[in-house]
Amino acid sequence: SLLATGTALFGARDWWPSEGQVDLRTLLWRELAGGTKPSGRRPGALPNRFADAGMVLLRHRAHQEDEIWCRCDHGPHGYLSIAAHAHADALSIELRCGGIEVLVDPGTYTYQGEAEWRSYFRSTISHNCLELAGQDQSIMGGPFMWLRAAGA
Repeated sequence: SLLATGTALFGARDWWPSEGQVDLRTLLWRELAGGTKPSGRRPGALPNRFADAGMVLLRHRAHQEDEIWCRCDHGPHGYLSIAAHAHADALSIELRCGGIEVLVDPGTYTYQGEAEWRSYFRSTISHNCLELAGQDQSIMGGPFMWLRAAGA
């Protein structure tokens, strides 16, 4: 129903799944928005570059059983100077072939407790990216702080 609401408010995209059944929320939002149809031209193709997020998606045979999908991260280290939720993963990639995860982002693992594991999962070696001389790309200053950040 959330897709139906988005379609009602902002228009459909050719690449988006069908909106399905319209529910009460969709009808109410459409009325609150004045019941008007969205204006302007919306892209017909699936976007592959998300500049604000610093990510690019590369796809071969998109939406097919044997699709090859790759996410490339080229964004800034994190938000604000301390980059609290960042990882030392500049230029990291994720890869999926035929629906099988080949190179996976490890995530965070934990926010509290087990400091060694938290540090490991934020480190360069735990990501699919370049590590030189066994050194992290960025220097951690604590669980939610960085002293030096790599640029991508």
